[in-house]
Amino acid sequence: MAALALPVPPDMTHSVTIVGDLRMDISVQLGSYDFGPECARYTSYRDMLVTPGGTALVMCRAFAPHFDSRHVVSAVGTDSYSESLRSAVHEVATDTTIREVDSPNGLTVALFRDSAGLVPKSRYSMASPRSPYLSLDRDWVHHNLTPALDSDILTMDCLLLTAPESITVAHSIAQAARLSNCLFAVDVVPHNLLDYVDRNEVVRLLAEANLVTVELDTLAQMFGAYSQPSGTRAEAERLYRRLRPHLAQRHWVVIRFGALNIEHSINFSSEGQSWGTDSGPEIRSGGYPSGSAISGFEYESVVTQWKRERDTTAAEHHGR
Repeated sequence: MAALALPVPPDMTHSVTIVGDLRMDISVQLGSYDFGPECARYTSYRDMLVTPGGTALVMCRAFAPHFDSRHVVSAVGTDSYSESLRSAVHEVATDTTIREVDSPNGLTVALFRDSAGLVPKSRYSMASPRSPYLSLDRDWVHHNLTPALDSDILTMDCLLLTAPESITVAHSIAQAARLSNCLFAVDVVPHNLLDYVDRNEVVRLLAEANLVTVELDTLAQMFGAYSQPSGTRAEAERLYRRLRPHLAQRHWVVIRFGALNIEHSINFSSEGQSWGTDSGPEIRSGGYPSGSAISGFEYESVVTQWKRERDTTAAEHHGR
């Protein structure tokens, strides 16, 4: 496997548009607490951390060291959390296009428990099924997305595919990105996506993408080939070969794997290159990053490579 290092020239700046969910995250640290029969009778008092979150905000934070311009496209509700969400986005984004929807904001509750296993913590997450983000419609996208299409790359999650009424919105965003000649990226989350949408809908969206980030187990479910719990590089390479015929001619794919489906990644390009990354040290030190949180460098590398290829082609064309 070849290592690929793409340092960014000092005069090269990048821009990204992030289309995704905004919601409040409620985190609870359980320590070594175990659920037993007493849970039915007693209340356990634990500190709870309530913070703005959602894929759009998490990715924007991750991209801040790598992209000079960061445009967030999303929606917020009208409850008491809305101002906190808006403020959090404005702190890290350089521009925003936020729709206000007359509904409550979405919530995610994450329970973290100390573990004696391969990683220091285990996590169980629950999310409210509805979110203002799912209220985006094609007319709103048509009239409001244009300013966000000036970026080098537009990325979105797959949450819009989980609601039948918003599937067409996801494909409209993908088509708009491709027509504007910016790169289009898809982060295949939620990871249990296939519980809510047919595989063919997911593949149809990925066919529009230049960059796909996906967990090994999610990819295995898509192609009916279940991997071992910890996954292997050989399995990632095999599943990439299954995915490749469905992708755009010029593409990059990041497949994450490991005990948590995140410790290791293999990055594939349609040119035949592949290289690995490792987020294990952060996890082993007690952190619990999401794939979205560690993707900034990967996106920066792809955009850098794409710009170099574009500039080389333009120079060759000019020299004829």
